[in-house]
Amino acid sequence: MELDRLDILAEQFWDGACTESEEQELKDLLQEGPVPIRHAELKAYLDYTEQAMSTEDLGGSFDEQIMLEIERRESNRNGYPMWMKIAAGIVILVGLFGLVRSFTDSAESQIEQPQLVMLDDDTFEDPELAYEEVKKALALMGMKMNDGMDHAGSLGMFDQAKKEISSDKGH
Repeated sequence: MELDRLDILAEQFWDGACTESEEQELKDLLQEGPVPIRHAELKAYLDYTEQAMSTEDLGGSFDEQIMLEIERRESNRNGYPMWMKIAAGIVILVGLFGLVRSFTDSAESQIEQPQLVMLDDDTFEDPELAYEEVKKALALMGMKMNDGMDHAGSLGMFDQAKKEISSDKGH
């Protein structure tokens, strides 16, 4: 019966589901008599932890000492008051804004603004000749646009064929 209880407690211990009273019962069972080979590793582990807890290096106050040291270091790390942190952040933002502003101002001054040149003179002396040139330009534009519309018409036929094919598949 004790071997069955030892097996159950050992499994709970390795799964991390063992309470303190069950752990103490497990230690007592391992100390009572001969230990099966399958539990030799557990016995060695528990003996080592007992020995480590009894030494001064890892005594019961070890956890308390560690927590005190952590708290001390945390308090030193946050040594600056909150208002100083906020003020430093504002100074950095203002400095970055000024830096960006100076870069944009210098970039704007380096870019040459195009000068609009207004000519009082017409390029054509004869208004009828100018009118004929405008007609030629508009005719050329119209021809190119009509050519584009012809291509668009073929796309319309393609779209119509696609609709017919999809309607045939649906039946």
